[in-house]
Amino acid sequence: MKKVFWAAVLAVFSVISCVFLMFYIINVSDKAMESVKNIQQDFSASNFKSASKKADDLNNFWEENQNIMSIIVHHEMLEEIEESIALIKTSIDTSENSKNDNFWMESNKATIYLKNLREVEIPTLGNIL
Repeated sequence: MKKVFWAAVLAVFSVISCVFLMFYIINVSDKAMESVKNIQQDFSASNFKSASKKADDLNNFWEENQNIMSIIVHHEMLEEIEESIALIKTSIDTSENSKNDNFWMESNKATIYLKNLREVEIPTLGNIL
């Protein structure tokens, strides 16, 4: 009877931790996507200093959360997102006008990667099969 009890406790703990980590990843990706959108708004308004500051904040936010996320998510996805965030910062710093194609390409790629990260973690029939 003890084995059944401990197996049930482990099963409940596993389910609770999976649900918690799923919501953690969704929360981090949503905050990062919102940050990228705010950076895009500042960039389109030619407010490069504010966009650069927000890009630094996004980079710091990503670095703070990357350790936990690297435990539960494929490293390739995280590396792509990290690379896009770094390229966003670089393209803002080297930009002279709001029509910099490199910035728009990288910020859109980052948004797509973050959206994909969120969708991959939500258990759907397509993800399970």
